[in-house]
Amino acid sequence: QYINTGFKPNQNTRVLMDVEVLGTTQCAPFGARVSQSGTTYTLFLMTATTGRTDYGTSKQTMTFSSILGRYTIDANKNVVNVNGVSITHTASTFSVDHNIFLLAVNTAGKASNFAKVKLYSCKIYDNGTLVRDFIPCKNASGTIGLWDNVNSVFYANAGTGTFSTGTKHKTLIDGTGYEIKSGRVLIAGTGYDIKKG
Repeated sequence: QYINTGFKPNQNTRVLMDVEVLGTTQCAPFGARVSQSGTTYTLFLMTATTGRTDYGTSKQTMTFSSILGRYTIDANKNVVNVNGVSITHTASTFSVDHNIFLLAVNTAGKASNFAKVKLYSCKIYDNGTLVRDFIPCKNASGTIGLWDNVNSVFYANAGTGTFSTGTKHKTLIDGTGYEIKSGRVLIAGTGYDIKKG
């Protein structure tokens, strides 16, 4: 499973993700590239203790105590921070003519390197302007995906299979998630009973 963000990255792109990495198999939490050797804006987690950040034509290795656990990924233009490790690429000018995929890398339109993670949130900026504000949610038909709070659009899985949900749920009202524990909630003039779970 993966999400096609519909956004093509460039040298001024920032991806800010709150994730919990669950596996040590090589994967890409996000990415877009022309080819393996072409222009790219991608983060790879390579092994249990290594990763690689790709920016334009620059590729730099990262070393961690572990890639497992919950942490923030902040790829802000040419500076990338992952689980307390920071890498700075030489600034350059480029654009990738393929959309960023979340939970996989988009190589010329094909998804690969699928990530085994829990995704709590993801924001994408274009030169400081927020262009995607993704919140995990379940839509009215019960499909699990991401709600973009910038453009008010639901993004479903672009791959095969289905996403699974965690144990904590929030109710999304006007783009804000609320944890509701008991009682009743009023949404658009209709009252709903809150049931356990």
